[in-house]
Amino acid sequence: MRHRIDPARTVVLLTIFALLSALLLPKPQLAASRIDQTLNSRQEQSALEKAGVQPTSREASEFDSAVSQLDPTLREKIAPDLAPVMVDGGQTAAADAQEAIREFSSPDDTRSSDVERSRVIVQTYGPPSDDLLAAAAIRSNNNALMDEVEVSTRGAVGKSATSSFESLNGFVAELTAPELRLLASMDDVSYISPDRVTHSTATPDTKLRDETGDTNVRSSYGLNGEGVGIAFLDSGIDWNHPTFEDSYGRGRVSVVVDAVTGESTFSDVYGHGSAVAGAAAGLSYGSINGIASGSTLLSVRVLNSNGQGTVSDAIRALDWCVANAWLFNIQVINMSMGAASVDSFTNDPLCQAAERAVNAGIVVVTAAGNNGKDPYGREVYGSITSPGNDPLVITVGSANTRGTGKRSDDIVNTFSSRGPTLGYKLDSAGKKQYDFVLKPDLVAPGNAVVTAKVSGSKLISEHPELTYNGSSTQMMLSGTSIASGVVAGSAAVLLQANSGLTPGLIKAILQYSAQPIPGANVCQQGAGLLNLYAAVKLAKSLKNPSSLSAGNWLCLYSSLPSLATTITNESCATSGVIFSNMNHVWAGSELFLRYQLIYKPGILWYGTSVKNNGVLVTSGTVMTSGIRDVTVSISNNNGMITSGVLASGVILSSGVIVVEGVVLSEGVIMTEGVTLSQGVSLGESVTLSEGVIIAEGVVVAEGVIQAAGLAQSAAGEP
Repeated sequence: MRHRIDPARTVVLLTIFALLSALLLPKPQLAASRIDQTLNSRQEQSALEKAGVQPTSREASEFDSAVSQLDPTLREKIAPDLAPVMVDGGQTAAADAQEAIREFSSPDDTRSSDVERSRVIVQTYGPPSDDLLAAAAIRSNNNALMDEVEVSTRGAVGKSATSSFESLNGFVAELTAPELRLLASMDDVSYISPDRVTHSTATPDTKLRDETGDTNVRSSYGLNGEGVGIAFLDSGIDWNHPTFEDSYGRGRVSVVVDAVTGESTFSDVYGHGSAVAGAAAGLSYGSINGIASGSTLLSVRVLNSNGQGTVSDAIRALDWCVANAWLFNIQVINMSMGAASVDSFTNDPLCQAAERAVNAGIVVVTAAGNNGKDPYGREVYGSITSPGNDPLVITVGSANTRGTGKRSDDIVNTFSSRGPTLGYKLDSAGKKQYDFVLKPDLVAPGNAVVTAKVSGSKLISEHPELTYNGSSTQMMLSGTSIASGVVAGSAAVLLQANSGLTPGLIKAILQYSAQPIPGANVCQQGAGLLNLYAAVKLAKSLKNPSSLSAGNWLCLYSSLPSLATTITNESCATSGVIFSNMNHVWAGSELFLRYQLIYKPGILWYGTSVKNNGVLVTSGTVMTSGIRDVTVSISNNNGMITSGVLASGVILSSGVIVVEGVVLSEGVIMTEGVTLSQGVSLGESVTLSEGVIIAEGVVVAEGVIQAAGLAQSAAGEP
């Protein structure tokens, strides 16, 4: 019998929650306005099919031209796709940028409606000053700038007004071009970027547990993620679906949260979030076999009934998770969506919010994106989305298992986004400084996975062909959004195996134990294909690190045990490497014999600096002796690199190397996002029809409507 809500229990829960909310939740400050413009999903699908992730010289040149017209002191403060709005002239570029930014209007805004305004996220070096808020025409008591996050504990609903952000100093505002220039000139403003719009993205795969090694984990260790809470930032979860019950028929969706601006519902009206959660944690039901079927689920709704939302909604949802992690046992966050990584992760507000969650000890798993090829079938590198471009999150690409249950025939989906990351910031001379972080971290099954269907959802109503075998409760979905859910469920299983694991350790364990896919390079597959069986073996061989310091002995034994595994009667190799510090690859058992500094929450090693929660670390050892930096020497490591070496950047394939922002491919130079032939392109923007840019201005959740087309992304590849 399904779990029902007890009215008496509901009142008690509501009362308790209201009291706790008053103490724990942030105070009200700002709000998001309603979305006035949306793309018709079918028109959007058609546009994406035609366009894909293809850098165009027009957008690149117009953005670069606009940036060059800015005062040199402002260039480092302005997102490139916002620059056309701020400069005089360039009306075409400004109009396109306005459309990409998606202007919002507040029904309570008393300012003139005749002047075009851009909705932006303004980041500051400290709490926004009164002068700054006054310049932005923001009043702390302006109800039009108040937003509410609704929370329900299985029926007990409480509303708590929150500030726009807790993860970063700043606010959301709707500003004219002169107001933008004024704010950018103020000393306490660090960065201004568009409040980009969000929307969802996805031979049937019915053998998910077999293919990932989860079946072996269950039989050998009896682990299923029990005792671990996973928060899904998505379109919601259908808590009445049978796959989200436990073996006694009790519901496992403990809390539902609505952070969507302009709507008030807890239901998964769109249907994407339930599909992702089904792959991550669905109970065996029909052909649904989620990974962490014993875990507790939290539905944190950030995408509306059309599968759309805003970056600011996602940031507030992340803030809510951090503030309530202890109360609701949130140990893993899954984000099957991502914004174009235009900004460097050091400036990107969504990345900064995700980092705060990781630094609080929460594992953040995110989709790499479905932008792996353009409409002409050419492979696109540099198409990882935000916050997947952040070094601290676990970024997941998609593998096609071909539904066989075997691993030897698995390949990387062509739609799965490739690294390296191409977010950038401008130096004082206006030159782009790319991040070039090596991503994805690994790949997992994400092709035609059978998962939870929400009957009557917009997704199914528009695409009934996704229904699996005529079922009212099962569907097939493809995309890195599904693969991300699979890894989020795997992280929950690892935490059940060793409750003290930090986010950095879990990421390292998943990479070290991953199985390289022959013929695929590191920018396609990361460290390789998820092997949960080997990952659990490694996790259980380690001490609980909660009381350890950097350099302390981590392993339970004098040497690291063998991670050899046999899955579906096939022997599985492991990569034996992890990624850290931009594009460096590290190897050696010493990685897990001793507790490394990079495993500590709050530590970010990037370039020549190591920071602890933003504060520079001036002494200590980042890596203990015995660990090898194989960035230069690695080649043909179990098929991870097809040819060439990693040097001054990232190896791609067949001798394609990224060096200081220039891609070399068989003597052909590609630079500044210009697409050339040879079957490879470097993606810096995604273009819809009629000049609407989505990768520069929209968060894409990767599984339903993609550049490669519905037939490929949703129904999967052969």
